Amino acid sequence: YTYNYNKLTINGSINDDDGYHHGYIYQNTDSAVLTVGGNVSFYTIDRSQITKGTVVFNGNSQQTVKDLSAYNIDVQNKNGIKYDSDIYVYGEYKLNGNPLDNNKHYTNIYNGVSLDSISDYKELQISTAVTLKDSFKGNLTISYSGSLKIPEGTSVTIDGNVRFSNSKADNEIENYGELVITGSFYNYSNPSSGYNPYTYNYNKLTINGSINDDDGYHHGYIYQNTDSAVLTVGGNVSFSGSERSQITKGTVVFNGTSQQTVENLSAPIIILENKSEDGVVFSTVINPSTLFNHKGNQFTLTSNSTFVDYDGDGLKDNVDPEPTVGLPCTITVITNNDEYGTVSSNTIETIGGTTNTITATPGYKYTFVKWVNEKNAVLSTNQTYSFVAKESETITAIFERNKQLIIAGDVNGDEVINDQDAIYYLFSIYFPEEYPMEIPSDFNGDGIINDQDAIYLLFYVYFPDKYPIE
Repeated sequence: YTYNYNKLTINGSINDDDGYHHGYIYQNTDSAVLTVGGNVSFYTIDRSQITKGTVVFNGNSQQTVKDLSAYNIDVQNKNGIKYDSDIYVYGEYKLNGNPLDNNKHYTNIYNGVSLDSISDYKELQISTAVTLKDSFKGNLTISYSGSLKIPEGTSVTIDGNVRFSNSKADNEIENYGELVITGSFYNYSNPSSGYNPYTYNYNKLTINGSINDDDGYHHGYIYQNTDSAVLTVGGNVSFSGSERSQITKGTVVFNGTSQQTVENLSAPIIILENKSEDGVVFSTVINPSTLFNHKGNQFTLTSNSTFVDYDGDGLKDNVDPEPTVGLPCTITVITNNDEYGTVSSNTIETIGGTTNTITATPGYKYTFVKWVNEKNAVLSTNQTYSFVAKESETITAIFERNKQLIIAGDVNGDEVINDQDAIYYLFSIYFPEEYPMEIPSDFNGDGIINDQDAIYLLFYVYFPDKYPIE
């Protein structure tokens, strides 16, 4: 047994030999450093008990590593290291731009480490929750209880393939940023795992290769449930069933340079940017509920697929030469009462398929409720409403009076009676358009609405018993 609590430097190699009593190396203090200039070989992974601190490789020629389990690894060797087995890392792994020959073995990442300085790991396997903030070159395998998160505001490129393996729980990928996979995405786990992998795309996910599923495996799901999310694929797409394609919102884009085949895809918006001679072949039914924009590119459909008329020109998207360009139309925007509020536009001359935006502004003591169409169907409850024009129609902004209690003397509507109400009342006498009053009150009871009522209200604030109001 060897226990390192501070600094241990071995300029040569750490050797183990079959047939002998194999040694252990323990390192369990954060500040401890083991520096090795030669090769490192442990008999089995459990002999390397480096649960804290750092292992530094500083040799002058390539160093080989076998059955190493370490908290931090710092490769300072300009000729890099070569794996003779899988390697396990529980903290930070610094290659420092030096070469890594993984020799068909994995780098296994544990303990929720955040990878933000990796570059060239060749084969990276994660078996716990990992947040990836930077790009790297190599294939990624998510195994056991592993999950991957791309944070919002980050752009990450995985220059290789991504796959699931040996799932011991439902593996997940959560993409909140912009994730690019240059290879293919193997959306399944091996039969013995017993669990299904899940991918959630909330922003932009680009897969230059294919999305693959395989019979006999635990099939993966892809979820996309935000309107702004975009899944872009350059290769083929295969789901084991349409229920695995949980793309209920957002867009799917096909941008391959040769024929792409698509199986069991379910998505509301499909856009074809593949300009190849054979284009995109849909081998199963598709039912895009919002838009099928082929952009004039080649596509092949199976029978029973259904399409909408996105731009309202009378042609379904699959037979419309320009699915997003429709007929001229007029959108009339009104209110249920012009005294209750205003709208940003009264008339919009537009073309079917065009996105338009209108805004409702409630008046004093009124609240915006909803937008409705000519059939009184609710279109939106947001004051600002964006919609795709399809035909001429009338849209009405519905306002209603605030439901707050009206308090006698509360002229400015802030639910407090004080000298500010008297000032507001006085302003309303001289500037009624700028300072409207819901119900002007004759506070002094002389039958006239004038500045004397403002003075009476001020007296009420300070001498309520002597100057009562009702």
